[in-house]
Amino acid sequence: MSNYPKSLEGKSCASCQYLIPVYCHPWNKEIGKGKFSQQLGFVCTLFQEDSNASIFLEVNTGICECHTLKDPF
Repeated sequence: MSNYPKSLEGKSCASCQYLIPVYCHPWNKEIGKGKFSQQLGFVCTLFQEDSNASIFLEVNTGICECHTLKDPF
């Protein structure tokens, strides 16, 4: 049994429309330095429209009350 509220069960960031992958760049000094094909993590873009900000996540297994299921098409 999970510790999440029943309304959030089965909804993780992996299936949310606001989550996009973030990749490395060879010119970065430290964080995110690597090949273009190397994934660094994920970004939640939920707040981009209002504040032009994103939230970085290392894994896509998070969960929040703002989850919106990706369009299957």
